[in-house]
Amino acid sequence: MLFFSLQNQAQGKMFFSPCLRVFGALMACGCLWVGPSKGQSPIGLFITNSPTYAVPVDFIGLSFGTETAGEVFSSSATQLITLFQQIGIRNLRFMGDEETSHIKNEFAFAKTEGSLEIIYGVTLTNVPDAVAAASYIWANEAAQLDCFEIGNEPDWTSANNGKTEGPGITNYSSFLAAWSNNATAMLAVAPGATFEGIDTGDDYDTGPPDKSNGAWENNGTEWTTNFAYAEKNSGIVKLITQHDYMADMLPGGITITNGTNLIAAILSPGWDTVTNQILYNAVGAPVLADGLPYRFTEANEITGGIEGASDAFGAALWALDFMHWWAAHGISGINFHNQGWIPTDTIFPDGAGNYEVHPKAYAIKAFDVGGQGSVDPLGMVNVQGVNLTAYAVGDETNLYVTLINREYGSGARNASVTLNLAGFSTGSIMAMYLTDASGIYATNGVTLGGSIITNNAAWTGAWMALGSVTNNQCTVSVPATSAAIVKIAAGPERMNAQNLGAGQLQLTWSYGTLQSATNVAGPYSDVPNAASPYTIPAGNPQQFYRAREN
Repeated sequence: MLFFSLQNQAQGKMFFSPCLRVFGALMACGCLWVGPSKGQSPIGLFITNSPTYAVPVDFIGLSFGTETAGEVFSSSATQLITLFQQIGIRNLRFMGDEETSHIKNEFAFAKTEGSLEIIYGVTLTNVPDAVAAASYIWANEAAQLDCFEIGNEPDWTSANNGKTEGPGITNYSSFLAAWSNNATAMLAVAPGATFEGIDTGDDYDTGPPDKSNGAWENNGTEWTTNFAYAEKNSGIVKLITQHDYMADMLPGGITITNGTNLIAAILSPGWDTVTNQILYNAVGAPVLADGLPYRFTEANEITGGIEGASDAFGAALWALDFMHWWAAHGISGINFHNQGWIPTDTIFPDGAGNYEVHPKAYAIKAFDVGGQGSVDPLGMVNVQGVNLTAYAVGDETNLYVTLINREYGSGARNASVTLNLAGFSTGSIMAMYLTDASGIYATNGVTLGGSIITNNAAWTGAWMALGSVTNNQCTVSVPATSAAIVKIAAGPERMNAQNLGAGQLQLTWSYGTLQSATNVAGPYSDVPNAASPYTIPAGNPQQFYRAREN
């Protein structure tokens, strides 16, 4: 809050001590005016200054399967450690193989990296191996453990006659019995441990069109929501989890087989207005209503990936939009899946065995830069229908607005986005751009803030200073096939006092509700009906004033 104590010079009873105003999730701050350029499509954005969901600090994650996890992670994997740190990874999910040597290396990696929590997965039906892994981890590695996972994609198992988790898992009831049995055995050796569940591969009520082998059929059962309801009061399940490979969920049984179609699909507005919304309505909203967090422990644009698309700049624009859309809908995090080694991987080894990043890593870093804080709802006026999405997140000192222009090709339009900022008055504005000069299909050449992400040095992306607010507005240009993170930084917010003579002082302030107290430490209370400017009558006793955020 902004604190000012005022000295009534005529009475000689007070002192004046200005401080900076510290806002809550969204600040009063300044913004740049960059006028619309010729040939740009105008868009109006209205930011409400009413923060809602706080994005968890471990929102950004990666997932690794057994075929890679046990082989590549250790405390000496310096290239991987550097990449994790530079990208901003905070959660790491292992589909573990329960080998003690691999467990030691995986957790040693997390300790050395310094900021990771681990979700460790064990098999569903091999209870002795699961118990052995839980016993070792709980005794030796509990500090880095987020929670345990039991089994993987049990609905897929059910539809395929138990091929992956054992023939006994043929429906939801048989799964739940096996899961409960395993959890009970693990808790006996790891008392106090918690679990996530249930890492379903598909969970629409009617399901997307079944593939010919029935691989994603859910047999008409809402696995994830049923599990959440069954376990919401158990005290051992801390997180409900699901997998989401978006382009596997096309209506009408459409299958994407080439990069051109995949890019067109993942950058289509329909993902935000239809596909994401359907999944949220079917699963996300019911789970959250049961009071449990909801996370994608595996996610990518399509299973397996397509070269020239999944490893291209278009997938980065999709991933940035995907993270922000789900954060705005209350999800607790997303782990992009890596599977030795395919185009959807965020991190991969090159031909010489050095670890590099696909463009998706830049999207994750962009979220790390502009996605920390609390979600702020916004509205958009987009008369010309530019394929642009926008999201706002604020922390205690800054507001970040991410603008993603998904237009590409010969008819792609640049956008001129005017931000209308409720309650914002002073401060500065900067921008950082996610770009690739070679276009939507480029697999290298991506930069964020003019800098690349490498395996041996710190990322050095920089903000571009643009100016300050005019009339609570700023306008930012967002070229086609790019994203901009706009940082609106809180500036000093001063309460001013003017001596009117005859023992009177007049207070002026630009934002908030005036409060007063008889002691500098408080308690403070609102001054009834006070508006700026406010005159303190002559002869008032000692009083301290401040403006609190609304």
